[in-house]
Amino acid sequence: MSEKICEELKALLKGSQFNPIVGLTANELETIRQKSKELSFAEKAELFINFSTYPGTLLYDAGSLFEAQIKIDDTNSKNRSRPLAYIKFSDGYRASIEVIDILESVRNDATLIGHPAILFAINYWQKILIWARYIEQRDIYDEAEAADEKNKNKRLKFQLSGQFVENAKRYLDAIGAALLEGARRKSIPKESALDLQIHSLNIDAKNTYLYVAWERLAVRHMKDKEGSEERVRRIENFLRQLPFDVTLEELSEFAPEMQQCGIIEPDITISNVINFLKADGKKFVFTKTDHKSQRPRWKVFRNTFTQWYFNKKPSTVEEYRKKAKKQGLTEPPYKPSIFGTLPETNVFQFLMELFTCPLAKISPTIECSEIEADLFRFQDLPNQKDTK
Repeated sequence: MSEKICEELKALLKGSQFNPIVGLTANELETIRQKSKELSFAEKAELFINFSTYPGTLLYDAGSLFEAQIKIDDTNSKNRSRPLAYIKFSDGYRASIEVIDILESVRNDATLIGHPAILFAINYWQKILIWARYIEQRDIYDEAEAADEKNKNKRLKFQLSGQFVENAKRYLDAIGAALLEGARRKSIPKESALDLQIHSLNIDAKNTYLYVAWERLAVRHMKDKEGSEERVRRIENFLRQLPFDVTLEELSEFAPEMQQCGIIEPDITISNVINFLKADGKKFVFTKTDHKSQRPRWKVFRNTFTQWYFNKKPSTVEEYRKKAKKQGLTEPPYKPSIFGTLPETNVFQFLMELFTCPLAKISPTIECSEIEADLFRFQDLPNQKDTK
C-alpha cells in the first residue's frame, strides 16, 4: 500500500517548481501532506526534490522527513541487550513511530552507519566516553557506606552513570564489528559472481576473438600437412588484423573478410584465445591421424573455453549457473576505479541512496497518541495492546 502511495506522490511532485507553493495546487499539497504520513522514513526520503539555483541548491522535503525526532534507548533490560533508535513523526496529536535495531541495521548494510538515527547513537556514546571522567567523578559518598537516604540516592546516581559508560564502550565495539559484518552480509554468492563474470565476457557474442578463432578452425581455412603450432600461429595473425576500436566508417576500409567479423569486442583478448588453443582447446585444432581440424559445435567450443578460463569443471559451471538463476541477482556489478581515477558521487544522490535504504525494524510502524509515545519505553511500545 505504501509503495502505491509513494508512486502517486512522486508523480505529483514531478510538476513542482521553485516558488512558495512549489508549483502545486492547494489540493495537491494537502494530498502530499496527508498521504506522506503513512510512509516510512525511507519512503519519505524518496520524495526529496532539489532545485539548482544561483547561488546554491535548495532541497524540498516534501514528506517532512527533517521533522522526525530521534531518541536512543541503550539501557539494559532482561528482555534485550540491543540498542534501539526511536524515530517519531507527529502532528501534535498522533504519532507514527519506527523502532529501529541499530546494530542489525548496520549488519544488513554497512553504509547505514551514516544514517542520522545511527549517527546520533554513535555521537551519544562518543560524548559519554569523552566526558567519562566527569560522569564518574568520585566524591566522599564513594569512600564509605552512605549514612542516610540522601547519600544512598547519590551513590545510586554514581552507579547508574558508570553503567552508561560501560554501555557506550560495549555498543561502540559492537557497531564496529557490525560494520564489517554488514559488508560481508552484502557479499554476492559465488554462483552469481561466476555467472556475472561469464556474461561480462560477452561469451555468446559473435564479434569476439573467440568466435572468429572458432570460425578459422573450419576445414576450409586449414592447409594440408600443417601442424598444430602453425595453425595456431596463423589464427593469431588473423586475429591481430581484425577491426578493433574503430568507427563504422573506418570499418569499410578493411578487407571484406575482415568486415564480416564486425567491430570486435575485446573482453576476451587475443592472448586468452591463443593460450586456450594451446591448452584445453588444442584438441580442437589438430589431429595427427588425418591433419584435419577437429572443430566442434560452437556451443561445445564456447563452454570448453569457459571451463578453462575460470578453471572449473563442466559440472561445476553448469551447477553454478543454475543456482545463479535462482538467486536472481539484478544489480549491475560494481567495478572499482581503474587507471588512477577516483570514486566519486553527487552529494544529493548519495544522500538519497542512504536515506532510502530501509533500516531494520523490531516491529511494524506503531501508530499511537502523542501522549502514549512519550510515556512508554521504546522496547515496550510494540507490545502495547492499545497501540495500532
